[in-house]
Amino acid sequence: MRAENSFMTLSLDQRHALLIAERSRDIDVITAAVTAVLATNRGATLLDVEMAFREGGSPVYLIASPTLSVVIGMPAWRAALDRAGLTPEANQIALADKAGAPRRP
Repeated sequence: MRAENSFMTLSLDQRHALLIAERSRDIDVITAAVTAVLATNRGATLLDVEMAFREGGSPVYLIASPTLSVVIGMPAWRAALDRAGLTPEANQIALADKAGAPRRP
């Protein structure tokens, strides 16, 4: 059974690395950190990463369709969801999907 908060599948060091990358406000740096965390933690999903950003108070959001997009700020998140034709709930499901193509950047 998974922990109540899905981000708990990430180690403290992994969550820290994501939040340090977020401080750069550079999409490439953040995407590289997401990729590194997923490569070292095969049990993690993009939803785990998203939850780490949410729990850390980060303005970074992940959009899972059609490929991974990283955006900064809620207005950018809503616009990206609209462009992808996703609801927040559908995006969350896509982020959690271990078998889905958008799982890894």
